[in-house]
Amino acid sequence: MEHPALKISDVRFTHHDGAGGGFTLSLGDMTLEAGDQALMVGASGSGKSTLLQLISGLIDPDAGSIEVSGRD
Repeated sequence: MEHPALKISDVRFTHHDGAGGGFTLSLGDMTLEAGDQALMVGASGSGKSTLLQLISGLIDPDAGSIEVSGRD
């Protein structure tokens, strides 16, 4: 059985900037199959780079799950 290339399920991540501020990134469910394309757009500071860091495993979500080719 083949796994989706990317599966995001109810991910939540809160970034604290150390000065009492920060932001929370909340994502519902998203699945991309091999060969699918997706476009991320948003203003500076909206969480695009944070999402890429979550997908790559550089940071862990506070809640939810991210699977890349079936691996958490």
